[in-house]
Amino acid sequence: MIHAMVNGSDIDEDPLDCIPQLVTAEDNSGLLLAPSLKEVKKTIFSLSCDSAPGPDGFFGYFFTPCRDIVGEDICAAVKGFFSGGNLPRSYTSANLVLIPKKENPEVMADFQTISLCNFSFKIIAKIFSTRLATLLPNLIAEEHGAFVQGERLTLLKHVLASMPIHALAALDLPKAVIGKFCGICADFLWGSSEWGKRHHWVSWNKVCTLMMEGGLGVRRLEDVALSLRVKGLWCIVFESSLWSNFFKVKFFKSLHIAMAKPSRIGSKSWRNALAHKDFFHA
Repeated sequence: MIHAMVNGSDIDEDPLDCIPQLVTAEDNSGLLLAPSLKEVKKTIFSLSCDSAPGPDGFFGYFFTPCRDIVGEDICAAVKGFFSGGNLPRSYTSANLVLIPKKENPEVMADFQTISLCNFSFKIIAKIFSTRLATLLPNLIAEEHGAFVQGERLTLLKHVLASMPIHALAALDLPKAVIGKFCGICADFLWGSSEWGKRHHWVSWNKVCTLMMEGGLGVRRLEDVALSLRVKGLWCIVFESSLWSNFFKVKFFKSLHIAMAKPSRIGSKSWRNALAHKDFFHA
């Protein structure tokens, strides 16, 4: 095969045939199988019940004593996800908490960031990681033994990728800043060793594609920034509030937003948002 590539001749063999199929159809079915009430109950008791709660405010201690009351509902919610249902944002949301590393912290580096997820979301994540643990020995080489079961990707999606949301909504971040943050996320995903950063086997853009397309479903910050700009314009056009009425009167009055033009008195954020007015063409 290498000889054929060097000499420029055609290769009839499909390159994918050279990749061993390590996950069988039975393994895949086992990962996606809807859990039983017994499996959900076992998972709940395996999680720490005294950890801080997520945004919904429910400790693990709520689910263990009240399992006879809420057990069937929790099981139905978990089964719904494994059956292809979508989790609402309130289900997967998390609280970001800054823990001071020293007395009188002054800068962000003086804090340790932790993510407090909902206990109900931890149940699904735990079931996945437990099932995946049985397959990891066949998928990961011994030198990659530091791989964290699913939790590294969970932290990336729901913690790291969410940290710049406020900055993206309030500021027009330069591409270099967004690129730097994406590099931090990529380094976190692939990990590091005593010799430095590990090799990134696929591009960050590939990581940010949908899972059904071979990616990991991580949101691209460029797409998030664009959606926030368009959302701001949508609120101005369709909402009736003091804020939206102010922008209407100041910048395009009774005109359709598609007819609005950048103003020299407008802020840079407004001019950048107005660059996406084509989304509102009738």
